[in-house]
Amino acid sequence: MRSRRRARARMPRPERVGVTRRHFAGLVASAAIAGPSKALAQPRSRKPRLPAGRNPGGVPVAIIDSGIDYARPDIAGRLARDGEGDLVGWDLEDNDNRPLDRPLVPGQPPLGTLLATALLAEAGAATVVPVRRREGDGLSVARALSFVSQTPARFAVLPLAGDDPAPWQTFREAASQLQAVMVIAPAAMPGPAGRDLARSPSYPAALALPNVLIVTAVDGDGRLLDGAARGAGAIDLAVPAHDVIGLARDGTRQTVPSALAAVMRAAAMTARLLEREPHLRGAALKARILADARPLPDAGIARAGWIADARRRWWLE
Repeated sequence: MRSRRRARARMPRPERVGVTRRHFAGLVASAAIAGPSKALAQPRSRKPRLPAGRNPGGVPVAIIDSGIDYARPDIAGRLARDGEGDLVGWDLEDNDNRPLDRPLVPGQPPLGTLLATALLAEAGAATVVPVRRREGDGLSVARALSFVSQTPARFAVLPLAGDDPAPWQTFREAASQLQAVMVIAPAAMPGPAGRDLARSPSYPAALALPNVLIVTAVDGDGRLLDGAARGAGAIDLAVPAHDVIGLARDGTRQTVPSALAAVMRAAAMTARLLEREPHLRGAALKARILADARPLPDAGIARAGWIADARRRWWLE
C-alpha cells in the first residue's frame, strides 16, 4: 500500500506546479482558481474510461494541443502512466486528467490524435503525455508547460504559433524559468507559401528562446514546402515533412499539414535521440540536435540548416 501511495504522489497536478519567480507562480495560481470554461467544460463522468494498462516505458513526449483519443486501443498502450496505471496528462479546460481530443474552436476538427499518431509511428518506443490547452489563452500554454516540467517528459511538442506577441509573454516567462524542458514549435502556422519571418514575425519563433526549437518544413531536396515559413534569423532547423501521415480522431489516414508535420517529425527524431542520450536537457538537447544539421541549398530558410534523413536519424538498430 505504501508503494502505491508513493506512486500516486508522483502524478502532478497543475495547482501543485510552480516556478521560482513569484509573479509567474501567481499567474498559474490565479488560472487554477478561475477553473475551466463553463461553456466548453465536459464533466469527467461523461468522458470515455481510460483502458486499464501499465506504463509501457520508453521516452515520454508531451503534446500540448487539443488532447488525445486515449480510449483507442492503439493509443492506450502508448500513454505515459503513473504507478497505478493512471494517465499522466491534463485537461486545462476541465481540470482533470482525461484530456479527451475535441475541438479547441467550435466547427474545426481537433488535431491532437492525428498529430500524436503521426509522432508515435516514427518515435520508436516513445509514450505520450497529452495536455489539452485552452484556445486563445496564452496563460493556458504557460500552465501546460509548467505541468510538463513536473512529469518525466524531457521535452514538449507545441504545434502552435501566432502573429500577436501579447499572448506569448507568459509562455516566454515559463520557458525561461523551466529551462530543463525543451519545446518544439513551428515557425508559423500553415499559411502562404514562403512567408518570411524577417518581414512578418511569428511567435514563439521571434522570442529566440534557448530551449525552444523552431522548425520549418522542406521537401526531400531541401526546398521549402507550401504552407511553410522561412527565415534564418528566427528558424532553427528544417526537416523533410512532405510525407507525414497520422490517424485522425475518426480513424481515417490523413496527411499532416506541412508546418505541423515538421514539428512532429522533429519530435519523433528527438525521442529517438533521447533513447541513446537520455542525459540531455533543455538548451543542451537543442544544441545536440542542431549539431547534426547540414547546410541547405537555400541558406535563408533556417539558421542551422536541415537534417535530411530526419525520418531515420538516431534509430536504434
